[in-house]
Amino acid sequence: MPKKNVFFRADGNSEIGLGHIVRSLALADMLKDDFNCMFATRFADQYVKDEIAKTCTNFIKLNEDGNFHLEEFLAYVPPGDIVVLDNYFFSTDYQKEIKKKGCKLVCVDDMHNKHYVADFVINHGTGQKKENFSIEPYTKLLLGQDYALLRKPFLDIAHRKRTKLERCLVCIGGADTYNLTTFVVTELEKLGQIKIVDIVIGPAFLHESKLNGAISTSTKEINVLKGLSASEMAQSMQIADFGVFPASSVSFEAMAVGLPFLVGYYAENQKEQYFNMTKKNPEIGLGYMREMKRGIKIKSSLLNQDRIDINLYSEIPKRYIKAFKSL
Repeated sequence: MPKKNVFFRADGNSEIGLGHIVRSLALADMLKDDFNCMFATRFADQYVKDEIAKTCTNFIKLNEDGNFHLEEFLAYVPPGDIVVLDNYFFSTDYQKEIKKKGCKLVCVDDMHNKHYVADFVINHGTGQKKENFSIEPYTKLLLGQDYALLRKPFLDIAHRKRTKLERCLVCIGGADTYNLTTFVVTELEKLGQIKIVDIVIGPAFLHESKLNGAISTSTKEINVLKGLSASEMAQSMQIADFGVFPASSVSFEAMAVGLPFLVGYYAENQKEQYFNMTKKNPEIGLGYMREMKRGIKIKSSLLNQDRIDINLYSEIPKRYIKAFKSL
């Protein structure tokens, strides 16, 4: 029997970041042996193209101007295939247009701020409840860490016990529009117990000159790691003692590795996840990172941060394959 097609539709660039691209490709990687995975996007630099090529059999470049991409994508998708939408501008009406074509529809959600007519809605945030979502009677919710959208190197990784807080991994996002990376590095400079700072930036990072200025006056050993693969990112997390991250996909990856971390938020779609992550342990919270007033403080209690059972994550691909085959 021929494989069914899955069309992934997500965007990412220096303005909106690469989170939608990364997590959609993580899902594609779980499904690629059982489905033909296609990826459609408006913005595609060489890094994005290379990442798509690792997982998907076809790449569709959509119009960047206005909203032409909405109708353009609809024209690409034949009836009977599966569509995965991952962005905030895919309205209920647009979902209905896809369903009218006879496609099965999956929506990746962060904010549950619209009505969904999709067959599946994925929200891998902690603390999610069915009553938070406006859905059709047939819609199935794939919620929480059972359905974490993690890249392959993070799905089955041994945890290393941390006993000190000397090496910090900083990853604010591939683009980091607000240059929070430089602010965090400046704050870490004030903490004498930290010896090494590893900074992860993406190809779309906009503030290298300012970051280099902060690094040039630092007394720490600072390593700048650019455009890491999933395997390289997992390795960087393994050797770090703790991290500083936003409440986004990188935090879920850190949980999978067993890496303690301080967490903040700088975008509306991170806010709910931030409060869910810090509910049990407020000390790890940095608050709204664009207005951090208390700076960065670390306590030894960070080493006791909750871990996720790695057996939970190793089963995630099977759950997704089973769900998509049911479509």
